[in-house]
Amino acid sequence: MAAPRAQVVCRPHGYSKCPSHTGQKLSLCCINCDTLVCVRCVTSRFHRGHEFEDLSEAVQRETEKLQQILNTNENSDLVQIKNDVSSIKIEMAKNKVKHDNISALIKLRVREIKEEADKQAEILLGDCEENETENHGRLLDYQARLENQQRDCEEQINMLKMTLQSGNEIGVFDTRHSTKSFVLGSAPLKLAAYQPSTSVSEVVSMALGSLVWPMKQSKEQRPTSRPLKHNPTAERWQQWPKAERLQAASRIVSGGNEPRKHRRRPPRNESREKFLAEFTNNFHQVTKTLIQEHRKTMLMMN
Repeated sequence: MAAPRAQVVCRPHGYSKCPSHTGQKLSLCCINCDTLVCVRCVTSRFHRGHEFEDLSEAVQRETEKLQQILNTNENSDLVQIKNDVSSIKIEMAKNKVKHDNISALIKLRVREIKEEADKQAEILLGDCEENETENHGRLLDYQARLENQQRDCEEQINMLKMTLQSGNEIGVFDTRHSTKSFVLGSAPLKLAAYQPSTSVSEVVSMALGSLVWPMKQSKEQRPTSRPLKHNPTAERWQQWPKAERLQAASRIVSGGNEPRKHRRRPPRNESREKFLAEFTNNFHQVTKTLIQEHRKTMLMMN
């Protein structure tokens, strides 16, 4: 059974006197406590049953260890650190050049978007002005027809008044064939309205694009993985016909945790092309969601 370690009294670094016994010089090393002691500590109850060695022997052993550490620091660690510092400076320069190029591309894209927006706005404003001019001409024509009907209506009113006031029965009877009715309609305008396709932020974001971070990692950054084990399920999956594998993948995409009887299956009269198109659309939506979640995670980590 190993001897218990003694209660070590704090000693300042480089101090050569025993902190437990005043005036005593440190001349021995307690192997059990891994500390320097004086000759009086050997007989104390704190170091009873411990093994000791001369200070010179302990110093020689520790000197060899420190020399090994010095050689490792000087010949390996320091060289590696300097190389890393140099590589960091190179990477910083590459990083600046890369992001300067990205910034230039973004600014170029912004100018292209502005130019295209001005072109599209000019086309829309031209169509709006053309429609306004056309409606203005139609309103002028309709105004002229209304003025003619107003004049005819006033003349007919005067004629009817005179006929009724004359009291001539023959005249009243014959006048019924000379009257006409006035149909009041509306102007045949070509009405227009402006309806944006979607929100401005979505349109600009879609046209401008976004930053992407490659998923590839260097060999030093790749985590070490265990060798793949035998997977009989994967072998059976490869042995399935292609159509059955597509159906199984579609069930997984549309909700693989549901019971089998509730899982979505293509109707018998549904064409194979339509089913494949729906499956591809669902797969792309799931992939897009996973990529967005990964980007959010990477942004939070950065």
